[in-house]
Amino acid sequence: MKRYDFVILYELKNREFENVLLLKYELERRGYSVHIIETWEARFINIPMPVEAEVVVNISLGGNGSVRQAFTYVKNCNKLINLQWEQVYSNGDAKRIKEDKNYTYGIKDMATKAVHISWGPNNYDRLVNIYDISPQNVFMTGFMSLDFLRPELRSYYRSQEEIKNRYKLKSDCKVFLFISSFSFVDHPKEYIESELFQGLGYDINEFVNISYASQKEILNWFEKALIEHEDVEIVYRPHPAEYGNVRLVEMERKYCNFHVVSELSVKQWILIADKIYTWWSTSVGEVYAAGKGCSILRPIQIPYDSEIESFVDCKFITTYEEFENGYYDEVDFPISSEVMAHHYYIDPNEPSYIKIADCMEEVFRDTDKYIMDISGVPYYSAFKLSLTNFKLLMQRVFVSNKALCKILRAILAMRRGSSAAEADKQIEMLRYNFKMARVNKYNSEEARIVTERLRRALSQNERTN
Repeated sequence: MKRYDFVILYELKNREFENVLLLKYELERRGYSVHIIETWEARFINIPMPVEAEVVVNISLGGNGSVRQAFTYVKNCNKLINLQWEQVYSNGDAKRIKEDKNYTYGIKDMATKAVHISWGPNNYDRLVNIYDISPQNVFMTGFMSLDFLRPELRSYYRSQEEIKNRYKLKSDCKVFLFISSFSFVDHPKEYIESELFQGLGYDINEFVNISYASQKEILNWFEKALIEHEDVEIVYRPHPAEYGNVRLVEMERKYCNFHVVSELSVKQWILIADKIYTWWSTSVGEVYAAGKGCSILRPIQIPYDSEIESFVDCKFITTYEEFENGYYDEVDFPISSEVMAHHYYIDPNEPSYIKIADCMEEVFRDTDKYIMDISGVPYYSAFKLSLTNFKLLMQRVFVSNKALCKILRAILAMRRGSSAAEADKQIEMLRYNFKMARVNKYNSEEARIVTERLRRALSQNERTN
């Protein structure tokens, strides 16, 4: 069995894949071996046999469960780095983290012994002073995703002309981007009603209702604009976790200047957009790093606890009249530079991915300081793995066939002693899991293409300097 220096886990392809490949490129340039695992595929389609590794790099950490989950992908490994892809929280979550050491979304127990990457001063303070993580285990590197918006990597992205040709946008039209964060709309009820979501620092049921109503009203605004302004192409970029929406399909069919595009990273779309809108999204960090303005659409007020903590004294567009009157106007960035700098550390002299690679290299080389006690972490035996993967295969077969799905529905209802409605929710959750596994899967050719573009961009920058 091959032993890797680093195993990097990722969850959402559009959010993380380019970043992970940039890290892999840099580490391999330094002579290390790197293996990538997509966790939706590895948990809900085909669970792989653990590989040997010196260091495992995880998506995020919470309690002991998340630590155990990370280590199930590797053998003979006792070093863990936490990239924590979400570091800007809601006000309610930030408050609960301060007040409750056992809060679901806090970092606790075994997870505090891992090495943590921090985007900025705000999260560094939270890690050290609230979670009581040793400062030697916290590296403030900045947010690696923003590196793609630095001069060093701008040439990695395609031009607006290339994107227009690829997605059949009119060459003489403006491109207005909407960065959606309606991840809870049409989300399986099984997830919404789970302890994970019900334990948030804000009322998730209220927020789901606000999400539905806000999306409906924003799409109403867009429909009017699509009719009145045919010289603008609106691109609706779904959140990576959005499950689907019938109205979006209908609007795309009805209006030739409306496009729902899940492909490409949000950074690519930000760079080529003539105007940017969002609703409730931390992707404003990318907009800020790109040096662009954006408008935050808020037809319905969001309660304080549900609001994003970086949206301090933020300017919102709350009515269609405001939206329409400023349709062609240039806009500033709606959050102050001081607030953004508190959440996002940006070193003008060195990209974050270099700092993270330095951190990973230090963890790899140190033989004592970063070792974790992972006794009790379960590993899959070959028999258990085969059994689990067979079960997943059978679930996919049953869920994808209407006749078999009825049988599965009856089995679930009997086994759980629940109603048919409860069984339906369970089936919907399985469908969601399988869909997310398909959507976020990558293949070697995709990785090769992205890596080659990264190599060309970085090589070009080196020649220029």
